[in-house]
Amino acid sequence: MDCFHKDCQPFRPFAICTLPYITGETVPARQTYPLEEQISDPIYEQQHGYYLEEISPGMSAIYAKTITEADVALYAGVSGDTNPLHLNEEFASHTRFKTRVVHGMLTISLWSTLVGTRLPGPGCAYMSQDMKFIKPVHPGETVTARVTVAEIDQEKQRVYLDGECRVGETVVALGRGVVWVPKRNTAPENR
Repeated sequence: MDCFHKDCQPFRPFAICTLPYITGETVPARQTYPLEEQISDPIYEQQHGYYLEEISPGMSAIYAKTITEADVALYAGVSGDTNPLHLNEEFASHTRFKTRVVHGMLTISLWSTLVGTRLPGPGCAYMSQDMKFIKPVHPGETVTARVTVAEIDQEKQRVYLDGECRVGETVVALGRGVVWVPKRNTAPENR
């Protein structure tokens, strides 16, 4: 899907918009390198996200998703977490929440969506994630997830991302993730 703004550059399969559609700030367009510095596999390059050299503190990306009944049921099936707090309205009505709540891990899985598809994007590897659940999310609510580059360890090729999930203006989860990101001039077998 390409952005409709005339100045945007296509970014596998999303667009990097030079207008402030991401967190109100511009995400810089990808740099191009001389052909001799590029990987010889054009398919790999077309699918790859940001390289470590292209990432800077303050870069961020967002992803919003309405969590549906189907999402909750599918997550319960895939994860094996069939806690009736998530699946059974009668049971949940007797809890402190008074109604069913979305799995917390389903909510913060949107950070993984961002890490794997937008920032840093394809080619990186999630190493760890700290999280804190602040408020419950209910089926039918729209969660807006954001990750922001907090710091970069060039030597270890690690990017530290601050994560936030909101429903409207309410913060429902916070966390910090660590992601390994390849350098541009690393041989494919060492990535």
